[in-house]
Amino acid sequence: MIAIALARPSRYHSAPMKSEILLDQLDPVRFALKERDTAGGIELSSLKRLSELLHSTDGLVEARFSFSREGKKIAIRGDMKAQLKLVCHRCGGPVDFSVEGQVAVSPVTTEADEPELPEGLEPVLMVDREISLWQVVEDEILLALPPIHRHEQGECGDLISFTCDANKTPVKNERESTSDNPFAILKSLRSED
Repeated sequence: MIAIALARPSRYHSAPMKSEILLDQLDPVRFALKERDTAGGIELSSLKRLSELLHSTDGLVEARFSFSREGKKIAIRGDMKAQLKLVCHRCGGPVDFSVEGQVAVSPVTTEADEPELPEGLEPVLMVDREISLWQVVEDEILLALPPIHRHEQGECGDLISFTCDANKTPVKNERESTSDNPFAILKSLRSED
């Protein structure tokens, strides 16, 4: 006879990420009293503030959270990761950006509760006894993004520049790729005078 022993799954730190949809609204007190964990994915298109900065909303943010009590407060700790395609501010094309982060928050009902939080925990607003994990994840990703998204120097596709004519109408500038001298364009402009 072969005996198989099933061990209790360990905390979220060693559990694999799941591809199920992450719960959005939940009661953190109930989860903390039972020391529950939750994990799953969030479609990028569901995160409206983040979607505005993306070149493509295809893909998922994978996240997992562990709920516990620290004294009289609730601690929610977790991690997340995602592959994003941001919009390059230089050429408008997609810029690949990998984001991974740690989350450590505690639900509060008012700003007056914030000073009482255990060290290392950030406040997250609890409304009607619930918090939004999606909002927590979205906030952390937005904070992790660079202020200017762009390709490395020389990696952008062909840049198209525009100038305005006398009527302030944009006119596409044709790039002279045959010229080795970057000042050759200045010479041609001077000869037009």
